[in-house]
Amino acid sequence: MMDDNFFKDTLFDTSINEHKYEGQKIDVYLELCENPERMKMFRNIINDWHSYIDAKDTCNRRVNWLIRNGEFGEILGAVGINSAVLALSSRDKFIGWSSKQRMKNLNQVANNYRFAMIYRGLGSQVLSALRKTAPTVWKEKYGDELVLLETMVKPPWTGNVYSASGWTKVGKTKGYSIKKLPIKLWKQGTGRRAELARTGRLDKYGIQKKDIVKVDETVPKLVFVKPLRKDWKKFLIR
Repeated sequence: MMDDNFFKDTLFDTSINEHKYEGQKIDVYLELCENPERMKMFRNIINDWHSYIDAKDTCNRRVNWLIRNGEFGEILGAVGINSAVLALSSRDKFIGWSSKQRMKNLNQVANNYRFAMIYRGLGSQVLSALRKTAPTVWKEKYGDELVLLETMVKPPWTGNVYSASGWTKVGKTKGYSIKKLPIKLWKQGTGRRAELARTGRLDKYGIQKKDIVKVDETVPKLVFVKPLRKDWKKFLIR
């Protein structure tokens, strides 16, 4: 186990040369974000270095890591996984499970929801480390076997780093998201939103008077998956 003092808690002391690790094989170390300081660093990296999406806290299952050079402790980026998407047609077709099997076994799939690199040329090495580390941490934290990873990539980005790392592109999303709104729970609250929910005045949130579902149009994203063990199907199709 590495000494906690080995790693610096500051991001950068000098200007960044994004290409300095290209073509190199290094010791990639994934450091769990288990305290506010690490999480702040995680968010800063995502906000500063992710191509098109900001950091966002989620209320579902979630594991985040800082990506470090295991030899020097230098921060290289950030990566995170969280609960799998409830329904994703191209992924579900690839797995071949029924709706009942999906609802029963979805906790054994995780979504690589954030991945931001400060230095170029290390993506495949990081994804390799993620494949090895994620199942152990997921099992320890949530008690479920993690047997499949999924991710979505927004065009014009092509997901080349995933393809080069052995992930399979299985299709695209449909280009919209459906959110079930917990209006009953909102009505039980005490804040402004609760008052609006009780009086049927939710226009502020873009919700019609009797809506229970909100549909947002989004750009169709590429869907990639990566089985984490040879017998992954026996865990998901049962």
